[in-house]
Amino acid sequence: MSREKLEVSELPVKYSPMGAWATVGWSIVYAFPIIGFIYLCINALRTSNIARRNHARAYFCLLFIFIVLLGITAGILYLVGFFDMLPELIPQVEAFINSMFQL
Repeated sequence: MSREKLEVSELPVKYSPMGAWATVGWSIVYAFPIIGFIYLCINALRTSNIARRNHARAYFCLLFIFIVLLGITAGILYLVGFFDMLPELIPQVEAFINSMFQL
């Protein structure tokens, strides 16, 4: 354990690994709507730490995959006519919720 710490301390800042809590912390920062996306772009394009840059790029790839899957799902729901049925379903869902909670 101490040998690993010694090796990591001898690395330049550019190559130092990112810890687990740093990964979690940056993921939380990236989750904020506007500020997080700005930090995500900055870290993905020009950060001095390679581990942070790779983490930002991986997060960006997952965000892109999520948006594509969301678009595909919305397209399928549109094709099967789900959005046309929504005005009819909303009162039924409201009645069901009211009966469940007896409001």
